[in-house]
Amino acid sequence: MNIGFIGLGKLGKPVSEVMKEYHNVVGYDIIDSTLIEDAVIDKDIIFIAVPTPHDSRYDGRYVCSDLEPKDFDYSIVNDVLDEINPLLNKKQIVVLISALLPGTT
Repeated sequence: MNIGFIGLGKLGKPVSEVMKEYHNVVGYDIIDSTLIEDAVIDKDIIFIAVPTPHDSRYDGRYVCSDLEPKDFDYSIVNDVLDEINPLLNKKQIVVLISALLPGTT
């Protein structure tokens, strides 16, 4: 199976390395020299593991149940989806593994 990974940070890199033991994997990250097209075109599955920043008060160090609920910033995810959409065909599967709240996709 041909797999693409977009985002090779603390989530995408280890997951892509395990997948590479069993499948053909091409990764893309903004600090890498590859092109995003290389991780999308002719891939069966494309995993997206890009940052979804959040307010620092919600980073898990302190109890935040008394704070007003606040969602993650999905602008990077949206930018990636906008960029890859013209490159996709109907047979490809896109899997979002970035952190996000239930019901937001």
